[in-house]
Amino acid sequence: MCAVHHLYYGAYGSCRQFQPTADQSSRCQKRVFQRNIHKRHHCCRAAYQGLHFLNSHKENPMKKHIQLQRLRHHLAIGACCLFGAMSAHAVPSDNDCFFDWAESQLPKIFSPAHQPTQSFPGVISFRTYPASGTALGVMDMNVLVAGGQFGNLPLNAGGLRDYLPLARASNCASTTTPTPAAVSFQVAGRFLQDSAGTKINFRGVNVGVFKSGYVDDLQRVAQAIHGTGANSVRLVWWGNTANGWSNPADAPNLLTLSNLDRAITEYASLGILPILELHDATRYLAVGMNTPATWNDPAVFKARITDFWTHVDVMALIKKHQSHLVANLANEWGAVSGNYADAPAFVQNYTSAIASIRSTWAAAGIGNIPLMVDAPNGGTNVNVFLVPNADQPKFTNGQVILNADPLKNTLLSTHTYWPESEGYTSARITGLMADIERSGLPIVLGEVGTNANGSSCNADVVDWNTVMTEAVARNIGMLAWTWYEEGNCNDMNIAPDGSTLPANDGAMTFRNQVLRNANYGLNRAIRFSVP
Repeated sequence: MCAVHHLYYGAYGSCRQFQPTADQSSRCQKRVFQRNIHKRHHCCRAAYQGLHFLNSHKENPMKKHIQLQRLRHHLAIGACCLFGAMSAHAVPSDNDCFFDWAESQLPKIFSPAHQPTQSFPGVISFRTYPASGTALGVMDMNVLVAGGQFGNLPLNAGGLRDYLPLARASNCASTTTPTPAAVSFQVAGRFLQDSAGTKINFRGVNVGVFKSGYVDDLQRVAQAIHGTGANSVRLVWWGNTANGWSNPADAPNLLTLSNLDRAITEYASLGILPILELHDATRYLAVGMNTPATWNDPAVFKARITDFWTHVDVMALIKKHQSHLVANLANEWGAVSGNYADAPAFVQNYTSAIASIRSTWAAAGIGNIPLMVDAPNGGTNVNVFLVPNADQPKFTNGQVILNADPLKNTLLSTHTYWPESEGYTSARITGLMADIERSGLPIVLGEVGTNANGSSCNADVVDWNTVMTEAVARNIGMLAWTWYEEGNCNDMNIAPDGSTLPANDGAMTFRNQVLRNANYGLNRAIRFSVP
């Protein structure tokens, strides 16, 4: 609503704002200033005269046609300097995306909607709305409104960059981020597909890149996971070791980008698709993330998540591996209450981050790698994805997040720590999985484990068998938590030492069923080509 309010009551434009400042006191500065203000006065006056036609929108068609030609003429003159030197321009499709969004937000002002976009290429694009006598334009990445209740003089309603993330989230794509010709993996409907269009169903495990960050066991662990038949692996990573250990001074040198490079290379070479996830903003677990004030704080998200993915060294690594990598932006970020009052903050964090990351990556030459977004509340609150968005009720929150990706290549993920102690019976889990399927959203089960809330093995038990059975029945991908290193409940450790697979004793244990179940075991995974 803030953006709409800003658009509605936008600040005065550059012509009105151009006033001398205290430091422009020298004679030379005054001369330069006077020349600029004189130049702007005439240019702005031309633009104002051009927009004056809006007051006469009820007159006969011939006169309106003549006035429209005058508008085009005066805007062409005024655009030369109204906002100074042209340094960046929105592409036409971005302008149309913004215009469509503005019309949906303020339908009484910008109506009738979907008026033809008129433009002087490289200078200004605008639409005029005869019902309200209003014009809406974009010039040099600035938004202008004029006519109707705004008066004859154009007002600067803010920068286009401020509105584009919201506009793109309203189901229109941006072309400022080019789509590479070759795409290894692309989201289509509910599924990730390879370059041949084959649907991919994740059947894999979560694993730390190194044992507690202390032991370089990468190769033997990767070989053991390959031996299970798994087709994917979710790599647990800390971008900053200070976020992951209570005593950072003891952290070794293993959690480096060069070793992350080794890990991605190792798994990809074995035909296992790496999903890189960042643990730095995990509630309660990450250092400094144990207070509610941090859980939806956009500054925390930017510092711990967005800044990692857009760091120059990290981007170099991603670019190297972009043909065989999924970027799971943040592990279990966010907290949303039962009435979904916090959902807008959760959604906004992700829509803004996705737009920023994609734009920065494009500038760095990074192409269309899939993104993954975890549900909030420890990953468990999948319903946040399924309910209507507060600002765009025709879309679910999940769809709004997907729409924010200009490349339309984002997956959603939930972690199925749904304990029996909180009413998650077999029937309730079955119903929830049916809801996921019916949503049509590309939702995967990023973590499936035996117990919730970090509890011991005999507390907060999860009906994991129903979870995985239903996932297979509904073609929902899943990754078991965890390969090893789960300290709260050893039952979740599939291979306790990381490399030795347990004997097949036929027991109904988590590790045995994850490995060998005839329906959902890793041995039933379908592998796909990993470039």
